[in-house]
Amino acid sequence: MSKGQDSSESLDEEVYEVESLRGHRVSTRDNNSLEYLIKWKHYGEEYNTWERERNIYAKGLILEYWRKQQANSPKDTSDEQSKVESIINAKLSAKPPEKRTWNDIDCVVNVYHCGNSILFAEVKWKSDEEYDRANSDNFPHLLFYGPPGAGKKTRIAAVLREIYGPSTEKLKVEQRQFVTSSNRKMIFTVVSSNYHLELNPSDLGIYDRVIVQDVIKSIAQTQQFDVNARHQFKVIIIDHADELTRNAQAALRRTMEKYTSSIRLILCCNSLSKIIAPVRSRCLLMRVARPEVDEVVGALLHVATKENFSLPRQLAISIAEHAERNMRSSLLSLESTAVRHPDLSKVTQIDELDWEIAISKITDMMIKEPTPASLITIRQHIYDLVIKYIEPTIILKKLAFVLMNKVDNSLKLNIIERAAYYEHRMRLGKKETIYLEMFIASVMHVCKRFLNEM
Repeated sequence: MSKGQDSSESLDEEVYEVESLRGHRVSTRDNNSLEYLIKWKHYGEEYNTWERERNIYAKGLILEYWRKQQANSPKDTSDEQSKVESIINAKLSAKPPEKRTWNDIDCVVNVYHCGNSILFAEVKWKSDEEYDRANSDNFPHLLFYGPPGAGKKTRIAAVLREIYGPSTEKLKVEQRQFVTSSNRKMIFTVVSSNYHLELNPSDLGIYDRVIVQDVIKSIAQTQQFDVNARHQFKVIIIDHADELTRNAQAALRRTMEKYTSSIRLILCCNSLSKIIAPVRSRCLLMRVARPEVDEVVGALLHVATKENFSLPRQLAISIAEHAERNMRSSLLSLESTAVRHPDLSKVTQIDELDWEIAISKITDMMIKEPTPASLITIRQHIYDLVIKYIEPTIILKKLAFVLMNKVDNSLKLNIIERAAYYEHRMRLGKKETIYLEMFIASVMHVCKRFLNEM
C-alpha cells in the first residue's frame, strides 16, 4: 500500500447525521417500501432528501415519528373503541399460531369488518419486532454497551443463534498475521464460525486502523456462498470497541457504510462516551445493565444444582452483593469458594480474593507510611497486579473505595476528586499505570500533610 493511499484511507469524510423525519411516502418502484423525508443535521431544508427505511439506522427517530403521527390522527369513535376492547378482552377458544399463546398478544393493530357481526383483528405479538429483525435481511449494525459482567457477550451469542441457528456455537480459534506498511508483522487472534468472526483490534494499539481498513474490508468483500444460510451476510463482532483509536473508528464508519450488503457489525464496549458520534448514529444502541441481586442469586443456585453441590441462599446473596452484581465475578467467586470450602453450609462469609487483599495492604502503606520508599514498594505491587491481568481502572476504583473506609472524613472528598480526575485521564491516555501511580502519589501527599497537621 502506498503512502498516498494509506493517508487517503484514514481521512475522515464528511458526516451526515439525521436530525429529524419530516414526512413519509410509499415507493411503488421498490416493492411498495416506505421512504422518509430526511432533515440532515447542520443543513438547511433545501438539502432534505428521500431515503429508504432500510438505509436509515436511526430507528429511535422512526419510532418517535410514528408516535407523533398517531398522536395527530383522529381518535376512534366510542363504538369502534368498544369493539377493539371487546376483542382484546375476549376469551379466544381457537388455537393460536404455532409457538404462540393468546397471552403473547401485545396489542390490536387494526379491526376489519366482514358483515354486521364478524370482525377480523390484526394483532401485534409481543416478540414480533425482535423476531422479525433477526429473520430479516434489514438487520442493523448493533452496539452493545454496559458495565463489565452485565451479560453483553451472552446477549450477542443469543442474537447470533437467533439469526443463524445453533451452528454459530461451533467455534474455532486461529491466529492471523498481516504486515504493516513499515514491514512489521502483526499477529492477532480471531474466534470464528461459518457465519461470524470475533476480533479485538484494540490489542494492536495504533495498528488497529490497519485491521479495520484491510482485514475487515477483505472479509466484507467476500460473499456468503452457503446456500443453506438464513442470511447472505456475515457478522463481525468487535470487542472493546471503545478502546479503538479515533482513526480506527473513522475507518470503521466508512466500512459500515460501504459494505452493508455483505456484513453486519456488532460492537461491544463498556463506555459509550469513547465511541465517536458517526459510529453511534449508524448502530442500534443496546444498553445492557447489570442484573439484579435476585437474578445473580438465581444463576448461582442454578450452577450449584448443575454441579451437584449445596449452596445456601444467604451465601449466594453475599457473593452477589460482594461482586456488585457482576455476573462474571460472582461465578468466579463461587468457584473459588467451592474449591476452598468443600462444605459450603459452614461458610458464613466469602473469602476476599488475593488481589483484593493486596489492595488492602497497599492502602495501609499509603496511609501509615507516605514516603518515597513506600511509593517504590507500592509500584512493584501495582505491577504485580497488572501482570495478573487486573485492569488499572479496576485497581484505581478499588483503591478509592477501600481508602474511604480507612481515612478521616475530612480527606474523603479530596480523595474522591483525585480518583475521578485520574480515572478520566486514564481513559484518555494509553499508559494507564502512570496515571495510577500519580493517583497513589497524590493521595500519599494528602495523607502526609494530614499527619503533619495533627
